[in-house]
Amino acid sequence: MAEEFKLLSFLKGVLKESYGIRKEKLAEGIHAPMFLAANITDHSNQQGSDSYLMRMRSNPYINQREDQYLSAMDWDDVFFEAEQLGVRIIFIKGGEPLTRKCILERAARYRKIYFPVITNGSMMDDTYLDFFRQNRNLIPILNMARCFQLDVSQNGRASFMYGQMMQSMEELRSRGLLFGTIETITRENYRRVLSRAYLNELQRRGSSIVIYMTVECPNGSGTFTEEEKKEIEKRLIEEQEQREDMVLGFLPRADILMERNILQREGLFEITPTGIVEPAPYRTDGVQNVREHSLTDILRDDLYKIMDERGFAIKKADG
Repeated sequence: MAEEFKLLSFLKGVLKESYGIRKEKLAEGIHAPMFLAANITDHSNQQGSDSYLMRMRSNPYINQREDQYLSAMDWDDVFFEAEQLGVRIIFIKGGEPLTRKCILERAARYRKIYFPVITNGSMMDDTYLDFFRQNRNLIPILNMARCFQLDVSQNGRASFMYGQMMQSMEELRSRGLLFGTIETITRENYRRVLSRAYLNELQRRGSSIVIYMTVECPNGSGTFTEEEKKEIEKRLIEEQEQREDMVLGFLPRADILMERNILQREGLFEITPTGIVEPAPYRTDGVQNVREHSLTDILRDDLYKIMDERGFAIKKADG
C-alpha cells in the first residue's frame, strides 16, 4: 500500500532547504525572502468592483501599458536568480496570470521552485488542465475572494463566477491535481470559514491549500479586535494540527499578525508587472527595478531585511 502523502511535512522539508540556503546568502549581505510574489499582469479577463480591483485602480503602478511589463525573458531571469538564492515558493498573481501563459511556461522549467498560480478559474480549460498536469510545480490557487458571501458547503443557487469556481475545482480534483483556494475572511464569516465543517467540505472538493485574506473597509469597520485575532489564531492552529494533508495560512497583512503564520513571519516580497520590487504586498515604497539591477543586488538593500545576523526572522508590523 502506497504511503499517504502528507503535504504539510513535504512543505516543511522544502522550506527547511530554503532556510539553509538563505542563511548562507545572509552571510553575504543578501536578504533573500522565503517567498516571492510575481505579479505578472494588472489586467483581468473579468470586470468587477471588489476591493482588490479598487486598490488596483488607486495604485500608481497599475494600468501600465503592456509594453511596460516585464517580458517572459525578464521573468525567466528573476526565476533563475530566485532559485539560486534559495527561494522555493513564488506566488504568481495578477490580474489574471493565465492570460500570460508564456511566463508560466518559463516558470515551469524551474523544478526546484513551487509556483502557486492565483487564478479566477475562468480560463481553466482542457488545455490549461493538461498544462498543469504536465507541470506539477505550478499549483492552481482558485481565488474565491470575490465569492466570500457565498457558502461552499451549501448547494443552493450561486453566481456565475461561483459556478465557474466549483466547476474548476471538480475538473482539478477529477484529474488528481494538487490545488488550493484563497478565501476572504471577515469579522462576520471567520467562524464559518475556519470551521471544521467548512474545511472538510473544501477538502472533499479536492482543495489541499487554503489561504485566507482580509478585505479593506473604508471606515475601518472590518478591523479585527484583539480577542477576535486570538480566536482566529487558535482556530487556525487547531485545524492545522488536525490536517497533515492540508496547508492553512494567511496572506501577510497588518490587521492580522500571527507568530505562527509562516507567510507573515518570513515575509513575502512582491515584484510588480513593471519590475519594481516591493518589500511586502500592498506596499509601494520599493524603488529598485529588476530591469536595472539584478535581484541579488536589490536584496542587499536594508529595505528588504527579513532575518537578522543569526538567521532569526525580524518582526515587522507593516507587511
